[in-house]
Amino acid sequence: SAGGDLRDLLEAFLNGGLTANEFSRRFETAYNLDTDREALTTAEQTSFERLFDAVVWYSPFPDERAVIPNYKSEAQIEQAAKVARSELG
Repeated sequence: SAGGDLRDLLEAFLNGGLTANEFSRRFETAYNLDTDREALTTAEQTSFERLFDAVVWYSPFPDERAVIPNYKSEAQIEQAAKVARSELG
């Protein structure tokens, strides 16, 4: 499916194969550049867009996150990924 690569990244992250930093960078690139969003199912469009909106705000730096509330932590990225996996079944 069009969302196969995104699902693979999601699973790799949740299975410990990617760090939050690696996952966020790779998911952002894959979603932006390598995915035909119109070919995604409606559920994929909704879940992946919400996950994309989280990963673009990922910051590995607690000091930055303390100053800029929109920035997301590793735990927040993991939670967003778990929600997406749950939604996608």
